[in-house]
Amino acid sequence: MKMKKVLKTTLVMAALLSISYGVNAQVSVNAGYLSTTGTTKTGGISTESEPLNGVSAGIGYDMGVQGGIGLFWGLNYTYAWKKISDNTKSVDHVLDLPVRVTFGVPVTDNIKVFGFAGPKFVYALAGSTKTGGSVHIKHYGDGLGQRTPFDIKLGLGAGLKFSSLILKAGYDWGMLNQWGNKTVAENSALTLDHLYVTLGLAF
Repeated sequence: MKMKKVLKTTLVMAALLSISYGVNAQVSVNAGYLSTTGTTKTGGISTESEPLNGVSAGIGYDMGVQGGIGLFWGLNYTYAWKKISDNTKSVDHVLDLPVRVTFGVPVTDNIKVFGFAGPKFVYALAGSTKTGGSVHIKHYGDGLGQRTPFDIKLGLGAGLKFSSLILKAGYDWGMLNQWGNKTVAENSALTLDHLYVTLGLAF
């Protein structure tokens, strides 16, 4: 319930700002690379998993507020995978909605550098590990060892805009325990972080 309130409040604020300052706005499309790293903490000991590589694509809405300050939000889809062995592969299908405060500084008439920070709301559509085509283990659900599909991440990054091209790189830290209430071990918590690089085209 608390997570729904955070999402609702963020979207309402974004909508109000859009109504007030929507004249100076730009829509963009983007594609890029995203790496997901999981960190499991059990009894004070942290274990980091091998990254799950992914390709992402999405749309964005960039809005100037005042001076170099702006607001950005978007919607992205990521297909992520990891080859565990010759006949075992793990895949995930994930949607995310970033809401960022941005600050840009023009270098020339066509070049601007910028930084950004803020939350990202993530929802996993599906995920599974397949072995030999016959064993199919789902990642998300109510069973022990399965993960909750919803997450909130906090992140920051930087970028470069050259004419209508936009290059971004950033890192998002997972805030919620992905085991939910279904821990695989006592006092165990799993968080998922995102590292990404995208190239976009603004209209």
